[in-house]
Parts: sequence; structure tokens; C-alpha cells
Amino acid sequence: MDILIPSAGDIFSGDLPEKTDLATILSMSSKEGDFWVNPHTASKQEAYVMTSTDSFQQQKPRSKASVVPMMKKEDAERLGLDSNGDEFEYGVYPQTIVGDIMVITVLEDAYESGQLNETGRIYTFEDPDAKGGFQGMICPEYEYDGESYIRITAPKNVPSALKTENDWVISPLENYWIKVDPIVWEKSKESGNFIASRQLIGGVTFDAQDLSSCHRFEDTDIFRYLNNYFKQEMDRSLSSTVLQNIKNTTVLDEPEEETEIKQALTVTNEEEMVIEPQPVRKKMSRQDRYGIKVVDIPMTVTEQINFYVQNNMSFMLHGPSGVGKTARVEQIDPDLTAVPLWNGVLPEDIVGKVRYPDGVEKAATEEADMLQGEWVAPDWYVELTKKCLKEPNKQHVLFIDEVTNARPTTQSLIFHITLKRSISPSKGKLPDNVVVVLAGNSKDESGAAYNMPEPLFRRMCGHIYLKADVQEWLSWGSQLDKNYPEEDRLNIHPLVASFVATYGHKCFYSAYDEENAPKWALDPRGWKQVSDIIYNNNGLIQKELLVAKMGPENATSFMGFAKNPPLTIDDILENSYSATDIPSSADAKLALTLSLRHVYPSELPVVRAFVQRLGRENLNIFDAAWVAGDAERALQLQAAIKSASRSRGR
Repeated sequence: MDILIPSAGDIFSGDLPEKTDLATILSMSSKEGDFWVNPHTASKQEAYVMTSTDSFQQQKPRSKASVVPMMKKEDAERLGLDSNGDEFEYGVYPQTIVGDIMVITVLEDAYESGQLNETGRIYTFEDPDAKGGFQGMICPEYEYDGESYIRITAPKNVPSALKTENDWVISPLENYWIKVDPIVWEKSKESGNFIASRQLIGGVTFDAQDLSSCHRFEDTDIFRYLNNYFKQEMDRSLSSTVLQNIKNTTVLDEPEEETEIKQALTVTNEEEMVIEPQPVRKKMSRQDRYGIKVVDIPMTVTEQINFYVQNNMSFMLHGPSGVGKTARVEQIDPDLTAVPLWNGVLPEDIVGKVRYPDGVEKAATEEADMLQGEWVAPDWYVELTKKCLKEPNKQHVLFIDEVTNARPTTQSLIFHITLKRSISPSKGKLPDNVVVVLAGNSKDESGAAYNMPEPLFRRMCGHIYLKADVQEWLSWGSQLDKNYPEEDRLNIHPLVASFVATYGHKCFYSAYDEENAPKWALDPRGWKQVSDIIYNNNGLIQKELLVAKMGPENATSFMGFAKNPPLTIDDILENSYSATDIPSSADAKLALTLSLRHVYPSELPVVRAFVQRLGRENLNIFDAAWVAGDAERALQLQAAIKSASRSRGR
């Protein structure tokens, strides 16, 4: 069977099929209701455009219009569909934009965290940025809660007035979720053919090769698209009920069905047919054949570290002192085993020692010595092996810090540990559930740094270079501190987070000149220490403690800030604030948004309404942070959104 575009006579009089949300996004048409029709004339097939005013205009083919597919009545009969009825469902296709903010939030959260499952199905559309002939843009299908969706990015040249069916304004380069629904086919009163009840396709050129003349419809881009992509991608496996109604055929028209087993049909007579399963090579894209998928979503540093740790792949963190290298790894394994390589460390602290029968002890730096005497394992090794035996199903981190600040002779002691996963060829094998993580900085970042040996550098599975990032630090700081599970204690005290957000990077990380060393220096680790001072002092802020860490000028600024602190959850619930209390800078708004993420469900409607005043981006951040992948909280958020919507409607 061929998928066609309906002729003028097939279009329902006075009743245009609606444009789908997907076609709206892809067509980029500023004229609602435009789509291709293909009238069959005696001399040739010409392209016509039907407008929303039901008028037909013969003109050059429009490449940005939407398409209504058509199925001939004889094809419907051959497929065993109810060709005597007025309509039937056949095939599926992405059609309706998701307008429920709760569903959007959950889908985006699952997508960003890599927890959204692909179904294996894809849909191909024309790339809106393509020039010349058809160029495909592939969107995979995802499954969530029994429904199927695709995620699509609106083209950059979307007209400002373009709206979806539910009045969503399409914004350039914004991401949208489209729900996959069954296609409804309605019978034409004129010809008896069946036409999709909605305009499904958008943005495909009618004929990119010759826009001035389309003499053969079968040679056009839109025909090739409909029958090479649309027909196969909209068609799920046919049920046995449909198969048993197919007459006078030996195989299905679609030779490359996406199912592992295809039903081959052998017709013995008009009343009887034998259905035998035969294997068919699965239709796959080239990426599928290689077993790969290209993802353009950037990973956070924490996600990168978690990947290497969970897959037992050694890596190294680079960055200046105080940027939070140790803290990053502790997020993944709070109980890590650390081996710092400061210059005063003794060799036996790293590789253990050898005890001879005469009582003499020496560092176990030579394999021969270790075999002649009794090897005494270093403390870190004893601690690590005990943890690994106790928790064999968990990856434990061996964190070797200050690698580049150690002398080459000290660095050489960790070669075998890192490269061969043992202290020596015969002693100190690391348990299988240990991952080695190195950390250090370059000569540009530390005057005490040495060059890292090339074999050690090359052997790392990854090198992650860290820098002081205020927004990422604020996000981490708003999370609960895992070291204090019994307390509502955050990684960073909200007052400290707000101060840093207000004054920005200038106060977040101060440069350190070793030749002209300052008296005080602040960095992410230093602000963590300020936070701990406040928490450990039960919230009592005393200038002397602050001066000792940040100097008199910074301490005075912080004390003044603390006398008029940012808004709290209670302030918002009690409505005890004014417009001047609402921050103006983007970082300060983010800090306030994140500080409110720990509200109780009963407080959510009031606090969420306040966050809306901080902007749409902050509201999305708040929603995602509050739900945090919890299904019950997702339902509570949905209820709060619906309640707020009803309140606005009154």
C-alpha cells in the first residue's frame, strides 16, 4: 500500500483536520491550518495548498506546511480494517504536546538522570536546519507510566505567534514532550478513502529538487518521506486478528517490520491460511548496529565521578587547592579511604614495612625485602580491606590526594598501587570492589607541584578538571549533609550560601600568591568551614571566629549581612516580607530558591507561589529539587499545581 496526500475532493467539506502539536512545532508555519493536498487532474498532479478559509490556491509548493496522510479504501480492506465504518484506529504517531507541568517535570527529571527507558522505536523528521534535499532528524521513543513520548527541540526560526492546540506558545530552541497516540482514520464522503483525522507531518518539503514543478507525485520528497519513514514508523506489529483477515497475499507489504519475528502468510484457499513464524533481520539505524547512542546532554561533575566509581575505572581530579576535590568524591563514598601524599609522609605509611627475624624493620619498598621478611600492611590497606569484606557489593574509593605535590620518589610508591592494583607483585592486592581515585593540581595552581609521571597520567581512565563554580556549589550546598543524618543540616548553611550568591565569584574564590602570601584566603572549602563554624556553634555568629578564617573586612561584611538575613520558609508562610527582601541577582535568586526546597508538602502551595515570583527557570529548579525523583512527591506537586490553577480561575 502507498500512503498518499488526499485530493481536493477527499477533504471534508467545511471541516479541516486539526493540526497536531508535533506538526505545529515542525512546520514553522505562521498560518494555522495550512497543509498539502494533491488534486488528481487529467493532465498532471499539481501541488495545492488549502488554507484555513477553505479556499484552494494553486501555487508553488510550500516547504513549511503540514501534511494529512491518506490510505486508499482498497488498502484498508486488504489490511482487514473496518472499511465499512466511518473511522478506525491504525498505527501510532507522536501528536499531542504534553501540557501537564507535573508530567513535564517528571519526564525531564527522568531524562536528565538517564532513568527514562527507550522503547527501541524511533521517528524520523526533516531537520529544520537542513538545506537542499531531505535530511533526517531522528527522535527516539521513551516509555513512562505505560505511555510513550518523544522529546523534540523547537527550531530556531519559529514565528513568535506560533501556538499549539492547547495555546502553548512555541519558543525557539525550547524542549517539548510529545505524546504518541493512535492515528484515527476517517472515511472521505467523496471517494471512500480514509484520511487521518489530524495533520500529522510538518516541515517536509514537497519536492526539494524542483520547487517550480511537481509532475510526478511519486518522485517528490513528501511521497518518499510518507512511504519510507512515516508508514514504517507509525505501524506497530499487526495483531493476529488483522492477519487472519488479509486475503490473497503472501507477505505483508512492509518488508522490514521492527519485530524480531514476522508472520509470513501462506494462502491455501479463500477460507484457510497458514501462519508460520519466520525470522527477519531487525531494522536498525547505523548507531543501533554499533550498539551506541549519542547523547548531547552534558554530565555534571558528580555524574562523571559516579560513573567512574560505579564501573571501577580509575580517574584523576585536577584543580586548585580548596576547589572541593575531596568533597566531590565524598559525595559518592562518604566512607572513602584516603592516602595523602604530602612531602612529610613516610614510605612505610604508603607501602607498609618489612619486619626481619632479628627485629629490624624497614619500609617495604623492594619486592625482595618483602619476601625475605614479614610484610606489615600499612594502616590504610588494613582499613580498606576490612570495609571491602564487610560490604562486598559496594564500590569503595581509595583516594590518593596531593599526587602532584609529592616528590617523584614519593610518587613512585603509588605506581604499582594505581597501575597494577596491588602494593607489590606479591603483596597487598587491592580487593576487586576498590576504585583508585587520584587528585592533584598543576604547577600553575601550586608552587609546590611537580610534573606528573607520563605512565601514571596516561593510565587514568579519565581526567576531570575542576573550577570554582558558584551555581553548582549552591546546588550541592542545598542538599542535606550525609554526615549528619539525624539533623536537618545542609552541606552549606543557608546564610553562607546566600552571602556567596549575593557577592558572587569575587568573594567565592580568592587568588593565592605564594611569593606575596595573603593573610586570609577563601575558596569553596573555606566557605564550607565557615558553614561548619556556624552549625557547630549552634547558630551563634561570633566575629572572632569569622576573622580567624576570613579576615576582618570579610568578617565585618558577613556580620552585617547576617543582621538582615535572607528570607526563610517561615517568613514566606507568614507573609512577613516586603518587595525589598526579594533578591535581584540571578545567583541570589537561585540560592533562595534552593534554600526553600525542603518545605513540607502542606507548605508547598504557599512557598511554590512565592518561587514563581523569582522567575520560570527558578520555579522549574524548585519543582525538580522538591520532587527529587519521588513518585509520591510528584503526585503532591501535581495536586498543588492543579489547586493553584483552579484558584487563579476563580
